[in-house]
Amino acid sequence: MVPFFTRILAKELGIEEPKWAHQDIQALMGYNWPGNIRELRNLIERSILLRQSPASQLLGIEVAQPISVDTPELGEEGYPLEWSLKEVEKAHILSVVEKHQGNKSAAARDLGVARKTLERKFKEWGNESYPCV
Repeated sequence: MVPFFTRILAKELGIEEPKWAHQDIQALMGYNWPGNIRELRNLIERSILLRQSPASQLLGIEVAQPISVDTPELGEEGYPLEWSLKEVEKAHILSVVEKHQGNKSAAARDLGVARKTLERKFKEWGNESYPCV
């Protein structure tokens, strides 16, 4: 599933497909996945968008080698300069929702928008992967 999601999401996001390090694959295989396949998909999407190692996100540790991709020039906020505003918005919203462990109400408050706005964004993206908490 990891190669499938990596390939599909990288293409969908218009980003070069990352090459995961061995420790990332081991961490992904060894994780329990209580949130099932949607949790795996979200982790891979966040890793691609934020250019972070899946192992570091799963284990909460710094991993010596980041994923290997040709990194485009980044703006001040850490997003590639060639990204559209919609791509930056999606990456930011996903990271705030993740920060609140899927709690869309808390994420909406943090973002300064109505929860309905967040729900509409997820529906627009076809991404209903966080349960309504």
